[in-house]
Parts: sequence; C-alpha cells; structure tokens
Amino acid sequence: MTEALGTTLAELFNSDQPPGPRIVRHGERPQLIHGGARKYMLSPRPLSHIEMFAGEFDPGESTGNEPYNHGDSQEFLTVIRGSVDVQVDGRSHLLDAGDTIEYRSSQLHRTVNVGDGVAEVHWIVSPVTVPSTTGSSEGTNDD
Repeated sequence: MTEALGTTLAELFNSDQPPGPRIVRHGERPQLIHGGARKYMLSPRPLSHIEMFAGEFDPGESTGNEPYNHGDSQEFLTVIRGSVDVQVDGRSHLLDAGDTIEYRSSQLHRTVNVGDGVAEVHWIVSPVTVPSTTGSSEGTNDD
C-alpha cells in the first residue's frame, strides 16, 4: 500500500502534524488501483486517527474478485452516485446514492458496481489501518 501512495509506513503514521489546516488538491490525490476500482486517498498525510478514500467503479467493476479485510477499524462506505452491492461476511447489501453502510474492517468485504453507470463511493476508516494478509489486502489491486 505504501508504494502505491508514494510514501513509507513511518510517514503514514507520523504523529508530528503540521499546524493549521492541511489540503489535498483534487489533482494531487494519491491513487491506488484496487481491482477494477479507481481509489483515491482524500486524507492528508501523515495519517493519524482517520483516513478517507474516494472510489470510482465502472459498470460491473469491483474492489477485486475476492473479499478482503484489513486491521480492525470502524469503516463507513457512502454511495455518492450509482448503485453498489457491498458484500460483508458473505451477505449482500444493495446500496444506492445517499445510502451508507458501517462494518468492521476486519470483516471480509467487497464492493461491486451493479448499476449501468459509473458508481462513486467514499470510505471513511477510523482508526487508520494497514493491509492484512487475510483475503486480498487493500492497495494491492484486489480491493
């Protein structure tokens, strides 16, 4: 994951926060390739207590062929546009624009665009997690 973000683990979790607000410009968001999804980090580095990602899925694309997990954090997925199937521990949850699902990041999960157009989602994870070896791990083209 750190290679995909162009950083190191130490930099991601460095507790020395610069003073004042921090901005992540749209054109400068680190991108992760996650299965068929385009995933962008929205949280400024270094990360501390929370991380936020934006994801875009073309029709039929997903976070990967297999469910994955990472750490044991609270994870929220909100659908901004389109329709997705969020699979958590083998159960499907169909969500449309404006819907939110919450689950533990330690649970096996996978997201699939089931609509006809591009689906856009936001993930919020707290506290920050690192990839797991169970299932596929985030940031390795399998999410």
